[in-house]
Amino acid sequence: KGIIDPTRIDPVAQNYIKANLIPTTASGQLFQQGAANDNFDELTNKIDFVVTDKDRISVTLYAFRETTLGLGNPAGGNSSYYNAGGANRYLGTVSYIKTLSPTMVNEFRFTAQRNDGRQAFPASKQPTPADLGVGVTPDQSTGPTRLYFYDENFANGFSPQGPTQLINNTYVWNDTFSWQHGNHGFKMGGNYTPFQNNTVYDFYVNGEFDFYGTSGGSSFAQNDRAAFLMGTPDEYFQFGSAPSNIRTHNISGFFQDEWKVRKNLTLTLGIRYEYSSPKLDLAGRSFSLAIGQQSARFPNAPQGVLFPGDPNAPKGANFPDKNDWAPRFGFAWDPKGDGKMSLRGGFGVFYDILKGEDNLQFNGQAPFFGYVDMFFPALTANPTGPLNYLSQPFVATGQPNPFPSKTPPSNLNFGAAGFLPIGGGGVYYVNPHLRTPYIYQYNMSVQRELWRGTTLEVSYIGSDSHKLTALKDANPFILGTNTRFFNTQPALNGATDFTYLEEFNNAVSANYNALAVGLSKRFSDTKVGSFQYQL
Repeated sequence: KGIIDPTRIDPVAQNYIKANLIPTTASGQLFQQGAANDNFDELTNKIDFVVTDKDRISVTLYAFRETTLGLGNPAGGNSSYYNAGGANRYLGTVSYIKTLSPTMVNEFRFTAQRNDGRQAFPASKQPTPADLGVGVTPDQSTGPTRLYFYDENFANGFSPQGPTQLINNTYVWNDTFSWQHGNHGFKMGGNYTPFQNNTVYDFYVNGEFDFYGTSGGSSFAQNDRAAFLMGTPDEYFQFGSAPSNIRTHNISGFFQDEWKVRKNLTLTLGIRYEYSSPKLDLAGRSFSLAIGQQSARFPNAPQGVLFPGDPNAPKGANFPDKNDWAPRFGFAWDPKGDGKMSLRGGFGVFYDILKGEDNLQFNGQAPFFGYVDMFFPALTANPTGPLNYLSQPFVATGQPNPFPSKTPPSNLNFGAAGFLPIGGGGVYYVNPHLRTPYIYQYNMSVQRELWRGTTLEVSYIGSDSHKLTALKDANPFILGTNTRFFNTQPALNGATDFTYLEEFNNAVSANYNALAVGLSKRFSDTKVGSFQYQL
């Protein structure tokens, strides 16, 4: 057995052990168990007011309050890093239905909703990096710097996903007017929905040392635990405490006519328009890629990356998409008018809303917040004293310390601040020309009564989706070279200021086609048998 001289154990490692942060086991196996709590209260109330025979008002109130306590990573002394969380959710809706005449009805509805979620809040006070002698300066010290051991797939420390608080406020104004006029059933209306997201996301805020061991191909000891005792991590990375103040709104309107052309033929015609504004961070903490263009907001930024306020850069995540028109058509036809056969079909265009993930990916990113991912140099000889990899990681790697995070000045030197190369793991971009995904949906069915109480139905169901989003590397290698596309810009003078750039793009299409056959038999008013097959 290899025994490490206790006097040679790294001082920072000794501090972790003295603080009872490292679990130990005589057998070499560790089994962790502990209690978890999930306590919540929920309330729903609805009140209906019949003001007159033509006026009805409804009020719905909902409240949900939750606190959780979850078992985290094991610590020393049979203890654990517990994480607290929970959520408070509130909703209120007021609707007013007005009967204008026997053929005209209007419904107005207002809804306000608030979701206040909390995740990964440390449930106990533990030593901070400064207490342990780790030379880092987090935006917010919430516990010890995390340790990750590759060979055991074991992490030590609180969850890296917090403490995080996500508050979403949504308001909806909706009005729908219905009018039955002769053979026409008209329906029209509109909707306005503003949305706010206010987030403070602490992601790896205390930093993390990684020990590769054998499985990760360490440059140091082939035993990750021994590497910890000797103070030789392979990698260190850290993010900031990152707020977001995102705003967006959705506006839509529609018109529909259900037209009874004849006794045995009904047509449904409709059109809908909707617009969802690009998600906007009020402090302009977003960025986009534009090869060959130089930022005016940050003139020292590498050519090819732009920020809100720059010419040709969007104010939010992407440029507005104002062309989302959605026609719909449907019909129902009884060819003989005898009620024994029907043909039904429909076609419609439907738009999605770009997911909030694209904008949240800007949260906590350089240059608006500190970020570092650095690798420690291999040893050229046996050290004669304690290394400074754990105690002074920035000094050991020669990297500038970007923490605590600071509001970046316009003359920021990206290289000196440690923000180069641009891109890499955990950094995501949004194509500024991203468009709203949409789908064509269509169907056709034939129903036929074979004999009394027995009906056969044959249906075709299809859809065709376009502009679905996916991540795509916007900076691939040029074929036959080791040079990436963005690094060929003349202003870079051969510098490798960009690595791979994962960007949300309209990169995917999809389609679905199915033939469905169904046979149903009614035996009585209460008993029905059916057989369904879909290809």
